[in-house]
Amino acid sequence: MNNEELYEPCDETVYMQQVPGMAYVPLQHWSTPMPLELGFCQGTIFYDLDKPFQP
Repeated sequence: MNNEELYEPCDETVYMQQVPGMAYVPLQHWSTPMPLELGFCQGTIFYDLDKPFQP
């Protein structure tokens, strides 16, 4: 038995209109980035984006 025998084609497929993604990106003022060694550990070199993880 192959995969084609397991599944029947569906003629009632409904295609939804796709909407482009939208993003809000606030203006960030330039500040001195953190040292690369620290930024690598933190996951960002920007102090404003260094947020603690809260599940």
